[in-house]
Amino acid sequence: MNRQTFVTSLHSKSIDIAHISRVSVNAISEDDILYLNDLLLTNGLHQVVVKNMDSGCTIIETFLMCLNKYQWICWLSGSAKNSRHIYDLKDDLKSYGCLNSESMLVYEAYFSEQFYADCLVIECTEKLLQQHWYYYFYKAMCKASIAQRMPIIQLITHQDT
Repeated sequence: MNRQTFVTSLHSKSIDIAHISRVSVNAISEDDILYLNDLLLTNGLHQVVVKNMDSGCTIIETFLMCLNKYQWICWLSGSAKNSRHIYDLKDDLKSYGCLNSESMLVYEAYFSEQFYADCLVIECTEKLLQQHWYYYFYKAMCKASIAQRMPIIQLITHQDT
């Protein structure tokens, strides 16, 4: 499965915030704020186009913390998150044995027995999408209908669109 299929197969809403490089009053329009808040409060698989992953992560994390709605935010990325509010999903997948498995049953069991998030952010980097385990993770996530229970935010960089 190619990169574009991963990024758009369950896509329900999209916003391009690539023009925003940092979180400040002058950088974000009122429409962007309202739309991003709506997106973060709506269950489904959503695509957010960002200028670069660092600024995109900062913007999304800032908005999620300001909403103060979610108790268990999971983040799937190539780098560890150092926030007390965000749980690094890759560590959990590793401890459950998913990263070394090519069995859909392992991933399905993970989503039914171990996954307790109420919001998920996925940094759709080339590195992540090329990992062999991501295919199984994504398919099991879709099969478990996770997007019907929570917002799943897929961050992609502007050059990938």
